[in-house]
Amino acid sequence: MSNKISRRTARQGFTLIEQIGLIALTTTMILLTTTWIHESMKMSNRFKQRRDSHLALASFSRQFQNDVWRCDSIEFIEGEQTVRLNQHTGGQVLYRLDGNEIKQETLESGQVRRRQRYELGDEYFIAWDRSNLPDQIALSVFRSTGSTVEGPDAEATQAKRELTIGATANRFGQNVVFGLGNGAKQ
Repeated sequence: MSNKISRRTARQGFTLIEQIGLIALTTTMILLTTTWIHESMKMSNRFKQRRDSHLALASFSRQFQNDVWRCDSIEFIEGEQTVRLNQHTGGQVLYRLDGNEIKQETLESGQVRRRQRYELGDEYFIAWDRSNLPDQIALSVFRSTGSTVEGPDAEATQAKRELTIGATANRFGQNVVFGLGNGAKQ
């Protein structure tokens, strides 16, 4: 009997059962770690997309309000999801909604002077609020709450209103002209 005990204490290494258990435990740990890293990367991408959307909305908000404040009249072009801002200088600014993107064009004498795109994340959609036309225009930005949102006809039951940007036409009055340097005539 003492001979068997001394052989067990002298034996080195691991049994097959111990090695299989270690492999199973290691595989489980790797799987859990990989899943955690993958979820962290997805969350990081979502936060980055929301941050980029927030920056685009902040930039758009200021530009949109300034353009509306400087315009004489506001027109909504049916079927195109486009708002035309007519300026007293004869120029026009067009804002067109295209999915989760806002496109701006500044026209002078019928020529495009400037184009700008404001792109939002995939979970956002945008809708015009035309209830106060022709004096005011507003743009509402919605974020999906998980269920699919197919466009501006889907209301707040499927999406959360994140932001509403509104402005009144001709806030500054027609006598104000921007961009005049020294010696320029009004």
